[in-house]
Amino acid sequence: MLEFQLPAEDSRTLNRDRLLGALAGLGVRQVVVAYEGGGDSGDICEVSVEPPELLPTLSTEMIELRCRIGEFEDGRYQYRTADQPMSLHQAASEFTLDWVGDTHGGWENNEGGSGCVTLDVVAGTLKLEHTEYFTESQDYVHEL
Repeated sequence: MLEFQLPAEDSRTLNRDRLLGALAGLGVRQVVVAYEGGGDSGDICEVSVEPPELLPTLSTEMIELRCRIGEFEDGRYQYRTADQPMSLHQAASEFTLDWVGDTHGGWENNEGGSGCVTLDVVAGTLKLEHTEYFTESQDYVHEL
């Protein structure tokens, strides 16, 4: 799960651009980050890369993402933004969990959900695809 909380939309665009730039510099064409969860927990389940031989590089190459950091001061939490260094693998994972958390809050609760974020480096786009799980029920009343 998230070690820090990434800030909202303004920094998400900055972080997107940083991720795409770093991945392009390595010759990565696409990254797909898959997640799933339910029963009140969820996390990244797979990260794939095109070309696949560059996957180990994501764990060694570093990047900075703009993050929101909370510190307890004067009896309450104070928040500030700061650039945090992390591997490209962690950055793609943190970005994914932050984005799905903002757009589908509580996705990991109850029956949960799953999905993926596709970072298309060549096209310069990111796409979030999300599936929510739920149990359907129907009520019947019969009298005699």
